[in-house]
Amino acid sequence: MKISIIYFSPTGNTALIADKLEETLLDLNISISIEIKDITIKEKRKKINFKEYDLIFFGFPVYGWVAPELIKNWLKTIEGYNKPASIFFTYGGINSGVAINETIQLLSEKNFNVISAAEFVTSHTFNLAGWEILPNRPNDQDFKVVKDYAYKTYLKSSKSPYISLKFNSRKVPERVLKKIKGNIRGFIETPSRNGLDCSLCYKCEEECPTKAMDAKTGRADPESCLRCLRCIKICPDQVLKISDKSKFQHIILSAEKITMEEIKNRKSLVFI
Repeated sequence: MKISIIYFSPTGNTALIADKLEETLLDLNISISIEIKDITIKEKRKKINFKEYDLIFFGFPVYGWVAPELIKNWLKTIEGYNKPASIFFTYGGINSGVAINETIQLLSEKNFNVISAAEFVTSHTFNLAGWEILPNRPNDQDFKVVKDYAYKTYLKSSKSPYISLKFNSRKVPERVLKKIKGNIRGFIETPSRNGLDCSLCYKCEEECPTKAMDAKTGRADPESCLRCLRCIKICPDQVLKISDKSKFQHIILSAEKITMEEIKNRKSLVFI
């Protein structure tokens, strides 16, 4: 069996789950080969021949209740050839929204047979901007769920005909999703180094998922910037910043009608 694990992971959370998924599948002691494909960088989102694989895992972060826009656009360009597939999302414990349901629909339209899904609780990306939400996730319990997800998905993929996943999440009006996206853009400015000196290694520019960052000016284009904060995470000089957003944490939690205690009790989940 040939398996592909394809993931988009600007700050490393989804990559952690993908690595654990690969490790678990290899530990099953079955005859498989696994290819890991990190499509975070634009150049790596090239055309993939999915005919080669017997099972495909897709892993993405949740941005404003949905998959990142550039990922949704990329998914619309691929062809699944009725291959069995699974999707997993990572999110910072507040709200996974409609990411799974929306992505199942996208993959089904591209002729993938989605047989399972999962959502994993990880540290929140905005911890890079002063928040303090789940800094120690994923933990051992989350990784146990990864193992369960890997094993159950493999078993389901080995039985033909494949049984598609029936997943019903709440419907959210498009106007609400647009408002959430707009709020994120208004709440998080684009990263910059604000005149601070750097070594001009160009890592921020080369590894920006949308090529929004200009290393020479130390600023990102506000229209194409995802606000994924990858450049802040990977900057070796630690000069790329955004303003402290800690005071907004309470505002967001109130808007989402969730408490820190509820977030701490969030569990990673598998859907088979």
